[in-house]
Amino acid sequence: MTNLQHIKKGGVYSYFFSSNRKVKIGKNVYELYLHRDNYISVMKNESQIALMKRECFTAAEETEYEIDFDPAMENDINLILMLVAFADSTYFKNRLKWSFAKYEKSVGKNAFDERLKWQSNK
Repeated sequence: MTNLQHIKKGGVYSYFFSSNRKVKIGKNVYELYLHRDNYISVMKNESQIALMKRECFTAAEETEYEIDFDPAMENDINLILMLVAFADSTYFKNRLKWSFAKYEKSVGKNAFDERLKWQSNK
């Protein structure tokens, strides 16, 4: 048995012209949705587990995120951070050029306003 045989299938799914991304890892499906004002909601199997906010202003390519996550996910903090990195590279593409300072803000309608009101039980 090779080291890769025990790994469950997974993948990334996106919808044409949509702010919705789904990441399948094993039996779990994580859904990321980009809201206006750089908010990103994170669902796990259709239950919200996190709400992230990306700062609009980036200096020297250092981006800051504010993350509110479900305390039950504390043991999976590496997964939450991996989803932050995935969201950053998916929604805020760098296009292989370096900028000392830039301002990026997501705009448009929010299809899931209730997700912006979510708070963890911390």
